[in-house]
Amino acid sequence: MNALLAWYFVAVWGSGYVATKIGLQYAPPFTFLTLRFGFGLLCLAPVVLLWKPRWPESRAELGHLVVAGLLMHAVQLGASHYAQYLGMSAGVTALVISTQPLLTAIIASRWMHARLAPGQWAGVFIGLAGVALVVAQDRYPRGHCRQPRSDPDRGSGRNGGDAISAHVLPAR
Repeated sequence: MNALLAWYFVAVWGSGYVATKIGLQYAPPFTFLTLRFGFGLLCLAPVVLLWKPRWPESRAELGHLVVAGLLMHAVQLGASHYAQYLGMSAGVTALVISTQPLLTAIIASRWMHARLAPGQWAGVFIGLAGVALVVAQDRYPRGHCRQPRSDPDRGSGRNGGDAISAHVLPAR
């Protein structure tokens, strides 16, 4: 169930950039964000009333939540929505935001003296490698990539492996 929820989160979060691109055609960025958060609140209110989650018990705990919420949502989403409003593509915006885990890991280890486990660093760099693959795809347009060969004994040559190599590997 947790894996299903994780995939659901990734799908919803990832589609947010495309939804923002569409929404910004009809409203300025901060109006759109206000509407988005208002809609989120309406969806979340029944869940809170039903499950009664634990609320912050101290002012310090509340302060941490407020600061984290402002940084993650007001600053990050405000900046990304405004960047898209000014013309940055949804894809580039997503790529810029995807560097956040690396920056967070560097800041936490350098200035907050947090020790990240090797598995955590591996996760950060695997994610960064995914970003690099997406960026590399723009560097090698489809016309300049090795095309799959057609083999009459194997059909059109358009099986999964050939399709991947045609879009990822540069021509020699």
